[in-house]
Amino acid sequence: MLSKEKDVDEHITNISSYKLSFFQKLVLCRGLKFAIPKRVSPIDVKASFEKAYWKLEPNLSEDLRDLTASTLRSLALNYIHRKGPKPPKTLLKAIHQLK
Repeated sequence: MLSKEKDVDEHITNISSYKLSFFQKLVLCRGLKFAIPKRVSPIDVKASFEKAYWKLEPNLSEDLRDLTASTLRSLALNYIHRKGPKPPKTLLKAIHQLK
């Protein structure tokens, strides 16, 4: 990640008359494929884990089915309720301004 000590201007050629802020330049320096991941809905997460169980179920013995189902359910709930790192508000603001 670039910091204010590094010169972001060496990576950006602005041919418009619009004056870019430091954070807008920082976003542009990350490249065309840079994106902030979208949050996945809890229903989609549960459905994905349920599909995984259905694929595993025929290969499981009777005593492993309950354990597998509860483990996958626990993993799905942990994934849904996890708190991931959020991008800084200044970065989000710069992305919105560049739109």
